[in-house]
Amino acid sequence: MALKPTIALLALGAVALTACGPFPDARARSIARPAPMAPVQPAPGRPANEAESACFEAGRAAGFEGMRLVGSVEVMGTQGVATSRDVMIGVRRGGQSFEGRCSYSYETNSARIMTL
Repeated sequence: MALKPTIALLALGAVALTACGPFPDARARSIARPAPMAPVQPAPGRPANEAESACFEAGRAAGFEGMRLVGSVEVMGTQGVATSRDVMIGVRRGGQSFEGRCSYSYETNSARIMTL
């Protein structure tokens, strides 16, 4: 009588192990590592506060008030060189608070406000 539960248990174990079939065993081969990349160099003479200040000025000119910095990130061009900076600012207008996006172009030294 003990033979039938043992066979059923072995069959169940075999079915459970077949689920592991499509996953390769990483121990048997080397793991590919990403190719090294050169560090991205920001455009010379372009500190973040230059873009952020220009975006705050553009926000004031657009009629926003109570501005605060939410975040800032450089936007890279096709050659891996920073071409602009996106600045997220928290603003108020007409009793509403929301976040706006500002794009500061390094080429034209101009800031453009876009609301979300």
